[in-house]
Amino acid sequence: MSSYRVRVIRDLPRNRDIYRNLTGIMHVRIMAESHLHVGQGLREQMVTLDSRLIDELQRRITSREKINIRDLLRDLSRYVEIERVAVPFSRVSGAIVIPGGTIKGNIRSRLELSFKAKEGAVRACFIAASPAIRSPAPPGSHGWRHQRIWISAVYEDRGPPCNLTSDNVVCLLCDIFGTAGLKSLIDFSDFRLHEENVEEFDTKYRMKLEAVKPGSSFEGHIYFRSLKPEELGLILFGMGIRNGSLSEPVLLGRFKYHKFLDSGKFGRIRYKIESIVLSTYSEPLRIGGKELHPGEPIQGDLLEEVVNGLIQETTATFNGELEFIDEVGIVERLQ
Repeated sequence: MSSYRVRVIRDLPRNRDIYRNLTGIMHVRIMAESHLHVGQGLREQMVTLDSRLIDELQRRITSREKINIRDLLRDLSRYVEIERVAVPFSRVSGAIVIPGGTIKGNIRSRLELSFKAKEGAVRACFIAASPAIRSPAPPGSHGWRHQRIWISAVYEDRGPPCNLTSDNVVCLLCDIFGTAGLKSLIDFSDFRLHEENVEEFDTKYRMKLEAVKPGSSFEGHIYFRSLKPEELGLILFGMGIRNGSLSEPVLLGRFKYHKFLDSGKFGRIRYKIESIVLSTYSEPLRIGGKELHPGEPIQGDLLEEVVNGLIQETTATFNGELEFIDEVGIVERLQ
């Protein structure tokens, strides 16, 4: 299978200066179904110097002997000990969090890959575009699991990502999530760990890792404005929600494709919508024969109905363009 070019559907972005359609806030919980690590990209190490190192340096310098740098470094390495320190989970002001940007990227990426071309055109660019795949990566090589999971989309050559600083049109997802020169219509708070429940362990990559344990949960909020019902449903779809307020298992964080523990599972989570509240700037939400007005929390049985109604709006609007992928099921078959 080789890559093929598809046309990205682009249009003028909506006006950011006025409120239209739906505006509000979602209270969301993220539940870890396996160990989970979301880091800050920092790998810390502590270096311990033996006092004999200083003595040896002084001796060689004062003796004025001819020094071979390579031999010197080899000899001195005997007096240096590197202590591996666990790569920490992301923190803000000491609190363990999943950064809002990580959640946004997780949902956006899943939506980009869930959209597929219909009649040669697709509604989403790849915001982090890389060269089109020419042939499948062999098992064990970089990115091969990702390709197998999202095989319907990764061979689509969608060209360069949207950029409002050079063009005046954007794809649907860039209009919602933002792109260069265009503010996002949705914002994500950091998701804070409800109760600290972490441990350190060694990975097969000779790296210590700090991870939260299965059963941990994080809480945060998603703020949205000027979205149509089917677009709010898209956000839910990107979380892996298909039926009711609890999502299917999805992947998040570092090493989500790899096997570290006996269970073989890492980076498995579920999203849970706790409530939706429309703001005073919002139009009423008309869904499933109901009209819901701003200010009143949508929760409980009503929330289940609303979420299902939004997903139905989304799948009907984008019929034949969105594909549900069981990424957790696929990656576990690939282990």
